[in-house]
Amino acid sequence: MSRIVVFGAAGKAGSRVVAEAAARGHEVTAVARDIARLGHLPEGVRPVAGDVTDTEAVAALAEEADALVLTVGGPDAGLYTEAVDSVAAAVRALGPKGPRIVHMGGGASLLNEDEVRYFAPPVPGGVQAVRRRADPGPRRLPDARR
Repeated sequence: MSRIVVFGAAGKAGSRVVAEAAARGHEVTAVARDIARLGHLPEGVRPVAGDVTDTEAVAALAEEADALVLTVGGPDAGLYTEAVDSVAAAVRALGPKGPRIVHMGGGASLLNEDEVRYFAPPVPGGVQAVRRRADPGPRRLPDARR
Protein backbone atom coordinates (compact mmCIF):
# COMPACT_ATOMS: atom_id res chain seq x y z
CA MET A 1 0.00 0.00 0.00
CA SER A 2 0.96 3.65 -0.31
CA ARG A 3 2.44 6.03 2.23
CA ILE A 4 0.16 9.08 2.23
CA VAL A 5 0.68 12.40 4.02
CA VAL A 6 -2.49 14.49 4.44
CA PHE A 7 -2.06 18.20 5.14
CA GLY A 8 -5.11 19.86 6.68
CA ALA A 9 -6.09 16.57 8.32
CA ALA A 10 -8.04 18.32 11.10
CA GLY A 11 -10.50 19.83 8.62
CA LYS A 12 -13.69 18.44 7.11
CA ALA A 13 -12.18 17.18 3.86
CA GLY A 14 -8.83 16.22 5.38
CA SER A 15 -10.32 14.10 8.14
CA ARG A 16 -12.38 12.21 5.56
CA VAL A 17 -9.34 11.63 3.35
CA VAL A 18 -7.43 10.31 6.38
CA ALA A 19 -10.26 7.96 7.35
CA GLU A 20 -10.74 6.64 3.80
CA ALA A 21 -7.02 6.13 3.17
CA ALA A 22 -6.59 4.33 6.50
CA ALA A 23 -9.65 2.15 5.81
CA ARG A 24 -8.08 1.13 2.49
CA GLY A 25 -4.94 0.00 4.30
CA HIS A 26 -2.60 2.84 3.41
CA GLU A 27 0.08 4.10 5.79
CA VAL A 28 -1.27 7.55 6.68
CA THR A 29 0.34 10.58 8.31
CA ALA A 30 -2.21 13.20 9.42
CA VAL A 31 -0.72 16.72 9.51
CA ALA A 32 -2.34 19.71 11.19
CA ARG A 33 -0.99 22.99 12.53
CA ASP A 34 -2.61 22.19 15.89
CA ILE A 35 -2.26 18.49 16.62
CA ALA A 36 -4.93 18.74 19.34
CA ARG A 37 -7.51 19.50 16.63
CA LEU A 38 -6.96 16.13 14.96
CA GLY A 39 -9.30 14.45 17.42
CA HIS A 40 -9.74 10.71 17.18
CA LEU A 41 -7.71 9.16 14.38
CA PRO A 42 -8.17 5.71 12.89
CA GLU A 43 -5.85 3.02 14.21
CA GLY A 44 -2.37 3.22 12.72
CA VAL A 45 -2.58 6.85 11.58
CA ARG A 46 0.43 8.89 12.65
CA PRO A 47 -0.42 12.40 13.92
CA VAL A 48 2.10 15.16 13.14
CA ALA A 49 2.04 18.87 13.97
CA GLY A 50 3.18 20.76 10.91
CA ASP A 51 2.71 23.73 8.64
CA VAL A 52 2.20 23.12 4.92
CA THR A 53 3.81 26.50 4.18
CA ASP A 54 7.09 25.43 5.81
CA THR A 55 9.02 23.96 2.88
CA GLU A 56 11.61 22.25 5.10
CA ALA A 57 8.92 20.53 7.19
CA VAL A 58 7.08 19.46 4.04
CA ALA A 59 10.34 18.15 2.54
CA ALA A 60 11.03 16.03 5.62
CA LEU A 61 7.59 14.41 5.36
CA ALA A 62 7.80 14.09 1.56
CA GLU A 63 11.01 12.06 1.65
CA GLU A 64 9.20 8.97 2.89
CA ALA A 65 5.85 9.51 1.13
CA ASP A 66 4.30 8.18 -2.03
CA ALA A 67 1.68 10.93 -2.10
CA LEU A 68 1.04 14.30 -0.47
CA VAL A 69 -2.60 15.34 -0.20
CA LEU A 70 -3.37 19.02 0.40
CA THR A 71 -6.79 19.66 1.92
CA VAL A 72 -5.97 23.02 3.47
CA GLY A 73 -8.42 25.88 3.43
CA GLY A 74 -8.64 29.54 4.23
CA PRO A 75 -10.64 32.69 3.70
CA ASP A 76 -8.84 33.53 0.45
CA ALA A 77 -6.35 32.14 -2.05
CA GLY A 78 -3.34 33.15 0.06
CA LEU A 79 -2.97 29.89 1.97
CA TYR A 80 -3.63 27.79 -1.13
CA THR A 81 -0.93 29.68 -3.03
CA GLU A 82 1.61 29.37 -0.22
CA ALA A 83 0.81 25.68 0.23
CA VAL A 84 1.26 24.91 -3.46
CA ASP A 85 4.53 26.87 -3.59
CA SER A 86 5.88 25.08 -0.52
CA VAL A 87 4.86 21.58 -1.55
CA ALA A 88 6.01 22.04 -5.15
CA ALA A 89 9.43 23.26 -3.97
CA ALA A 90 9.81 20.35 -1.56
CA VAL A 91 8.85 17.74 -4.15
CA ARG A 92 10.91 19.40 -6.91
CA ALA A 93 13.98 19.18 -4.65
CA LEU A 94 13.49 15.42 -4.36
CA GLY A 95 13.56 14.99 -8.14
CA PRO A 96 12.00 11.97 -9.84
CA LYS A 97 11.78 10.01 -6.59
CA GLY A 98 9.47 12.65 -5.09
CA PRO A 99 5.87 11.81 -4.19
CA ARG A 100 2.77 12.65 -6.19
CA ILE A 101 0.78 15.72 -5.18
CA VAL A 102 -2.99 15.76 -4.84
CA HIS A 103 -4.44 19.22 -4.20
CA MET A 104 -8.10 19.27 -3.22
CA GLY A 105 -10.07 22.44 -3.72
CA GLY A 106 -13.59 23.36 -2.82
CA GLY A 107 -16.36 25.01 -4.72
CA ALA A 108 -16.55 27.67 -2.03
CA SER A 109 -13.35 29.17 -3.40
CA LEU A 110 -14.73 29.72 -6.91
CA LEU A 111 -15.20 33.33 -7.98
CA ASN A 112 -17.49 34.66 -10.67
CA GLU A 113 -16.54 37.31 -13.24
CA ASP A 114 -17.19 40.05 -10.63
CA GLU A 115 -14.72 38.43 -8.18
CA VAL A 116 -17.59 37.37 -5.89
CA ARG A 117 -17.67 33.88 -4.41
CA TYR A 118 -19.90 31.72 -6.55
CA PHE A 119 -21.29 29.79 -3.58
CA ALA A 120 -21.81 32.82 -1.35
CA PRO A 121 -25.46 33.09 -0.31
CA PRO A 122 -27.67 33.00 -2.16
CA VAL A 123 -26.47 30.11 -4.31
CA PRO A 124 -27.56 30.55 -7.97
CA GLY A 125 -30.44 28.13 -8.48
CA GLY A 126 -30.35 27.14 -4.82
CA VAL A 127 -28.44 24.38 -3.09
CA GLN A 128 -30.46 21.73 -4.94
CA ALA A 129 -29.14 23.02 -8.29
CA VAL A 130 -25.58 22.55 -7.08
CA ARG A 131 -26.38 19.17 -5.59
CA ARG A 132 -27.85 17.94 -8.91
CA ARG A 133 -24.58 18.77 -10.67
CA ALA A 134 -22.43 17.20 -7.92
CA ASP A 135 -24.42 14.04 -7.13
CA PRO A 136 -23.11 11.87 -10.01
CA GLY A 137 -19.55 12.22 -8.62
CA PRO A 138 -19.92 9.99 -5.54
CA ARG A 139 -21.55 7.25 -7.61
CA ARG A 140 -18.40 7.11 -9.75
CA LEU A 141 -16.07 6.77 -6.72
CA PRO A 142 -16.18 2.93 -6.56
CA ASP A 143 -14.89 2.87 -10.15
CA ALA A 144 -11.82 4.84 -9.07
CA ARG A 145 -10.92 2.48 -6.21
CA ARG A 146 -8.06 0.11 -6.80
